[in-house]
This record gives sequence, C-alpha cells and structure tokens, in this order.
Amino acid sequence: MRILAVTYNMGGKCPTLDDTLDDLFQKDNVDHDIIILGSQEAQKSIQESMIFPSKDKLNKKLLDYLG
Repeated sequence: MRILAVTYNMGGKCPTLDDTLDDLFQKDNVDHDIIILGSQEAQKSIQESMIFPSKDKLNKKLLDYLG
C-alpha cells in the first residue's frame, strides 16, 4: 500500500493550475492508494477562515484533479 501525506500552505489562495497539483501529488509518477492532504490558509486568510471555514472550492478542484 502506498500512502502520500502532504501539507500545503496555500497563502490564502486556491491552486489555479494543474501544474501546481502535479508538483504536489506527483500523480503521474507514483500510484498512491491513499492521499492525505493537510491544508493551511486554503482559499482564505487565517482570519477569514475562522469565520467562514468552508473549503468547497478547494475540495471541488481536488476531486476534479484526482478523479
């Protein structure tokens, strides 16, 4: 079983290019059975995330990318 665990500080932004996700997950190089992603400052600043914690945009992007 291959497990990939990644932490990603997004600086308050959502990834816009698949190249960024390619570098992060190395999807074409390794066939992972499980992928674990810990994200910080995803989509919003820390202050905004405390009030509006949703990561819907990021989740959709990841599902579309990973399939």
